[in-house]
Amino acid sequence: MAYKFVLSSDQEKPVLSCPSDIFTSNISVIWEPVTASDNSGETLVVACTHTGGDRFTSDVTYVKCYATDEADNIGQCSFTVTVGKSILHVCTSIKC
Repeated sequence: MAYKFVLSSDQEKPVLSCPSDIFTSNISVIWEPVTASDNSGETLVVACTHTGGDRFTSDVTYVKCYATDEADNIGQCSFTVTVGKSILHVCTSIKC
């Protein structure tokens, strides 16, 4: 087993940019990739609980994304994907 020791005074978390909450009637949802930046200037890998193009159920799904820098600081962001039926309700009675 290999161990990685990093001596660093870096206490700053990476900054992630997630899309705004998504409301759609499509079960296959695509969004712009989540990006991450860090004060170290290193290229970060972003991992999310879901990816654009995944199929979602008719409900609210929370998408969480993370990135870790070499000093093991973890940045995160999240957004929701809400899939609902696209039905226009037309009132045909006085009780609407």
